[in-house]
Amino acid sequence: MQRANMDTKPISEMTAAERVARIAELEAAKPVASEPEIVPLCAPAVICFAGNGHYATVCNEPAALWPAIDYLIDGLLGMLPYRHRLDYWHARIMQGATMGLAFADPEHNFIRDAGILNCELDDEGRLIVAAFVCTFRDLDLEHVARIAESIALKTGAVGVRLWTPHAVPVVRGYQLEGAFAGQLQYAAVRPIQ
Repeated sequence: MQRANMDTKPISEMTAAERVARIAELEAAKPVASEPEIVPLCAPAVICFAGNGHYATVCNEPAALWPAIDYLIDGLLGMLPYRHRLDYWHARIMQGATMGLAFADPEHNFIRDAGILNCELDDEGRLIVAAFVCTFRDLDLEHVARIAESIALKTGAVGVRLWTPHAVPVVRGYQLEGAFAGQLQYAAVRPIQ
């Protein structure tokens, strides 16, 4: 029995054209993300990590790494519940309002995972530091978490959130939270006494 429309038709029964149309329809239905004014917080940078997620270095010329991470960040933005513009996030990174994250695969000499580290407001209007990382492997995010916590302490943020589209090992001291998709970890940040 043939179903009447694409909303109820299983994806396995859709033609390629129907799948493309349905994806475009779903993307168009997403609310548009707000784009606050870009206010530089630090020098423009992409924080670089080794393939295992351990901190390696900082690239103070994000334009040099952008071609290697833009498609990963574009894919990451597509997984979020709001429609984001890649050029807005590119401008934020280039102006130092957001930091890029790049995870290298030293064995094959390419960037395997990427993300963004950003200060933003949570649902209660409190400042938090959020890291969104596009990875589909068991990436260790402990070094990302510690860097985010340092930024939280400097900015007065109340906590750190780490989001990935794939379940990764939970960072020591973090709790899992409900998420629209993927995995969300959270830890409150306590000021240094």
